[in-house]
Amino acid sequence: MELLLFWKDHWMDSWDAVKVASLGMNERRKYDTRYQWGDIVEVREDGYWATRGFDKAAFMVMKVPGMTYDADKMSVLYDGERFIRKRKWRANKANIPQNILNRVERDGRVVTITETQVNAFLDRKT
Repeated sequence: MELLLFWKDHWMDSWDAVKVASLGMNERRKYDTRYQWGDIVEVREDGYWATRGFDKAAFMVMKVPGMTYDADKMSVLYDGERFIRKRKWRANKANIPQNILNRVERDGRVVTITETQVNAFLDRKT
């Protein structure tokens, strides 16, 4: 599997608690569902991104050869009626070893890792 991850801070992340509290219902929904650093944006089969481009200023690809599709980790969140989150899980930067982070930048935002490695730094969103 190949995971396309959002790999930068979202512009709304700089808002303070006062700004967030002042948002109307629709604005708050947009704020709550914004992409955040490490969010899984797309899940594709092995080799998918080799023939396609992606915005390297905003995303990176984690290639995990042989990883099986995990419906819990790769599905989106709904509350029964509306979309809540893009994906249930995100890569936690604090748990990603520095050598992998270095490879991401060195290798053009594409890195190959093992399923064990990726499972070690995926966290469930709250």
